Amino acid sequence: MHAYPYKAYLSYSHDDEVWARWLHRALESYRIPRKLTNSIGHLPRRVAPIFRDRDDLVSAADLTEKLRQALRESEALIVICSPKAAASRWVNEEVKFFRTLGREDRIFCVVVGGEPDVACGPSSCFPPSLFEESAGTNLPTLEPLAADPRDSGDGKTLAKLKIVAGLLNVRLDDLRNREAVRSRQVHTLVSAAIVAGVVLLAYAYTTRQGEIQERQSAERLATFIVDIGEELKKEVSLEVLNRTSSRALSYLAEIDPKRLTPETGVKVALAFRQIGQVSDGQGRLAEAEEAYLKSRELLVSLQKQNPDRSELLFELAQSEYYVASHYFNSDRFDEAELPAERYAELANELYQSDPEKLEWQLERSYAATGLLVMHQNSGRPTTAAVLEEAKQAVQIAQEIYDLRPTDPEILLNYSTTLAWSADTKMLACKLEDALSDRQRALAAIRSALAAAPADNVLRESFAYAHSGVADVHVQLGELAIAHGHYRTSIDTFTAMLERDRSNERLREELEWRRLSLVDALLKDGRTAEASEILDNLGRNSEGVERPALESERGFGRYQERLLLRSRAALANLDHVAFVRALETATAVSTQQESPLTVREQRTLIELAMLWKLHTGKFSSKITVPPYEEKPGVSGCSATIDDARLAYIHDRPEAAIAELRYLKGVGYRGQDAAELCSAIPGCDL
Repeated sequence: MHAYPYKAYLSYSHDDEVWARWLHRALESYRIPRKLTNSIGHLPRRVAPIFRDRDDLVSAADLTEKLRQALRESEALIVICSPKAAASRWVNEEVKFFRTLGREDRIFCVVVGGEPDVACGPSSCFPPSLFEESAGTNLPTLEPLAADPRDSGDGKTLAKLKIVAGLLNVRLDDLRNREAVRSRQVHTLVSAAIVAGVVLLAYAYTTRQGEIQERQSAERLATFIVDIGEELKKEVSLEVLNRTSSRALSYLAEIDPKRLTPETGVKVALAFRQIGQVSDGQGRLAEAEEAYLKSRELLVSLQKQNPDRSELLFELAQSEYYVASHYFNSDRFDEAELPAERYAELANELYQSDPEKLEWQLERSYAATGLLVMHQNSGRPTTAAVLEEAKQAVQIAQEIYDLRPTDPEILLNYSTTLAWSADTKMLACKLEDALSDRQRALAAIRSALAAAPADNVLRESFAYAHSGVADVHVQLGELAIAHGHYRTSIDTFTAMLERDRSNERLREELEWRRLSLVDALLKDGRTAEASEILDNLGRNSEGVERPALESERGFGRYQERLLLRSRAALANLDHVAFVRALETATAVSTQQESPLTVREQRTLIELAMLWKLHTGKFSSKITVPPYEEKPGVSGCSATIDDARLAYIHDRPEAAIAELRYLKGVGYRGQDAAELCSAIPGCDL
């Protein structure tokens, strides 16, 4: 085999220099696993050297002889692909020249921008010279190996291993298996280093010393904890994780905040926050809460002493956000509201200090949307004041979006805010306004997706946006329109799952959308189509029904499927199947140890109503709450629940009153008509 001075030549546009530096460093620093080199004798110990030209050729008339010689002396060519690279004269020239050397099979592509599925146009990432047949050269059309280090693709680790495997002519699985062994070894060393580091630094701090030395020791300890944050989350065993974060929390708590500079104080506060995140992720909620509260307490003190420092105000706002999120994720919604309101106040103060600063604009928008999220779970009526908050949140997000409509983060913030605003308006039964918000969100995401069709985050947002639009159309009684949106959402999730078959979260979201479509089809009288989808769900989820009860999300989907099966059986006049589905749904509901979600409770109410509709009497086997009249504005779904409960508990006048309210606010869902038809004297 011919020995080349360079393992590979790295071709890239200088607009992609950050990616080029990363790949160059990643490849040259990669050590081939020793066991692999021992089993395959010809392998080198390193993938090096890699030639990377650092000169800009913009003013050159042709490839320099230096670059031609480097291409001749390179065993392989790695092309960093992006729209800029595709349009680069010099990247195309380097590819074209390398192909004339007869080593077309040694060209590897790394996609860092654009769309690999697009052959041409502004979003295409591959240089045309990879595929064209040059006159007089008889160059074949190529299908080069492509790796994608972006988060939406392979990720950096897998992309690097793909390129290494290609350069070495070894199986990717061999490298991945060896890498897994290496990771476990590194994992052990990192764990030991972290424990030793925390103990030694803490000892240095707790030893009596002067104020300056004490401050320096506190800063070193806090910096160490912040710097190992990712290792704490990913690379360390649970036992080491528990021991390390507990020790760090104990040592940090002894630090006197009055003896810290603002810079050191912020580092200590961030260390507390880091410990809170780690503890949260491992389910140690009490320890997480203690860490978050200590972080906030320290930042409150620092900010009072230094009121003019915006970085302290920002970190204080973040501390309120983390406290609110911790309470919210622990289902302590009442406790979450106050820190969420403080976060909004501080974010607005940041914005007022510099209205032109994008970071402060976004912080203000995040906080405004967060208040809507809190209201969704408060259980309180959606008042005019809450609707005004929703309007303000959308206005803030809209102003930022209008300035940078192509920025992915800003687009997602805008569409998310519109979605929460729509849900808030649905709580007040303002369906037309909710539909408008949902349609605006869908339009923004559709526009962005047209420019970047392979962006997985946008694809997922596109799927959510369609199902959100469909949900509103169902309540408006526009079932045919809802079917189309649900199907688009389902098709999008299905395509994403085809590319990532192990993604259980996508699988769950797909099943929920299929169940929503089944519900809409049944309401539209299309029982055969609905039954076919339900049957396919059963076949595709072989063996999953019982294990699904182990998680709340799985329980909810299983319960929903049983409800829809009972509805399908009722539509088909199949009394035996109807009773069996209802009894099974009732039985599994009693097995759920954790409190039922709102959706699961709603399903039980619907099951109890169906039983009474079919048998003429209430089933004591199904536990539902009593009917209670609720003053003020209610959401459409909540009012349907109340109407059903009134019917179940033999309060027909109250049920009719609830249905009359729904009609007055424009609700045209089929479920209201179904219930009305069962109540004597209901002519709405």
